[in-house]
Amino acid sequence: MVKLTADLIWKCPHFFNALKERELDLRGNKIAVIENLGATELDNFPYLKRLGTLLINNNRVTRINPNIGEFLPSLHTLVLKDNRLVNLVED
Repeated sequence: MVKLTADLIWKCPHFFNALKERELDLRGNKIAVIENLGATELDNFPYLKRLGTLLINNNRVTRINPNIGEFLPSLHTLVLKDNRLVNLVED
C-alpha cells in the first residue's frame, strides 16, 4: 500500500494551470487511502490553501476523510476515476 506522504506529494507533478490555479497530479500512484491532509502522521505536510485541482485517478483510494475540505479550502475539482471508493458521505 502506498502512503500519501509529503515526499510523494513533492515528487509528483504540480504546476499552475492557465487560470493560475495550482494543480497536483497524483495519478497512477496506487494510493490506498487519503486521510486528513493536515494530520500529524504526514510529517511536514503543508496546508494547501491554493490547491484548486487534485488528480487522483488510477490509484487504490477506498475512502476520503470527510473533512478534507478544511485542509484544501480552494479545491473545486477532484478527479477520482478508477479507484476503489466504498462510499461517499453527503453533508
